[in-house]
Amino acid sequence: MRIPRLLSSILLLGLAGFAPAHAASDFPFVPLPAKIAPSSVAYSEWEWDETPVFAAPEPRTVAGHVKSWYTSNSTAGFASPAAARAWYADTLKALGAQLVRAATPADKPWLSQRAALSAEVVKRTHANEPGLKFYDSYHLQQGEVNAWFTVVISDQPSNTWVQVVQEKPLVPGVHPMTSFPWLDWPDAMPPQSRCCEVENQAQGSLRVLDGSTLRTVNGHLLQRMFPSSALRWSPGAVRRQYGEALRLMGGIRVNERSPADPAWRQQQAGNLSAVLKSMKLPDGPPWSYDDYLVRTPFGAIWASVRLIDDGNTTQLLTLETVMPSPEIQAAVTPAVVAASLAQLGRLELFVDFAGGAADWPAGTEASVNSLVQ
Repeated sequence: MRIPRLLSSILLLGLAGFAPAHAASDFPFVPLPAKIAPSSVAYSEWEWDETPVFAAPEPRTVAGHVKSWYTSNSTAGFASPAAARAWYADTLKALGAQLVRAATPADKPWLSQRAALSAEVVKRTHANEPGLKFYDSYHLQQGEVNAWFTVVISDQPSNTWVQVVQEKPLVPGVHPMTSFPWLDWPDAMPPQSRCCEVENQAQGSLRVLDGSTLRTVNGHLLQRMFPSSALRWSPGAVRRQYGEALRLMGGIRVNERSPADPAWRQQQAGNLSAVLKSMKLPDGPPWSYDDYLVRTPFGAIWASVRLIDDGNTTQLLTLETVMPSPEIQAAVTPAVVAASLAQLGRLELFVDFAGGAADWPAGTEASVNSLVQ
């Protein structure tokens, strides 16, 4: 029987005294050092995330299944950071991975690249780890496996941080519904967690950012909040999932600003806390903030997707507005329009066009003219 190359490499590695923790086909592929008990390791894992890696010649962003962990070099039995580096190099080479970037604090080109990155990217890549000694990136491409390994070794304290990313596409996990609230629970949400509808009002109001202007919309409102970790999705994956679902519904992102924007927050002056409360947001800046508008034949759907609490909590608000009935439209007389203009300084008028049409529906232009004369 012919043994696949990746599997045979791990078998040989085990014979050499490094017992693997996983079979070749099992993510995250690389074993722990033999003296490290798996139960003693705290893992961080997302079924899908986007994360930067230091590939050559420039850093790049990859997406897929992500897992990372710390281990103690002394507990692993490594006499020095250099010994830890050599073990990981031999282990990954035996798997068939190729070294694509090897860096140290004396590597000036690497330091220049690191300096050009945002503080968030540097934090996520652990490129500024205290006591950094070695920063190595590897790539494994065999069959359906396309994986990236980052090994960061430091000596204050003497630790190793490993991150593994197996590239894979984002599988749609949030689906539109045919009626209110229009967005279903995420597929990955455990049934026992589908209980957190914070608010459901037949006559509710929501403040959204339309462009850079705060706008109040009224209608049937539902608010849901749930921990992002319940989905095993990263905050970035949650944001992408809802964005894709809303675009599938024909939605467009309408906000040009975000409550996380320092300039926007400063513009609110001493009224910031009250404005955020009216938007149903906590005082702290959200991790992300997106307002979407979906036009429908009977009105509009507003959806506000917020990641708060450093991205650990998802807050979803959907509001459905319904166009007035013919009886109510008949009551919108020129006098009512004039009063609205006097009190609000504006008039919002929504006209339903036939699909693909650019002309006024029959009779609409005359009705509009009668209102504005």
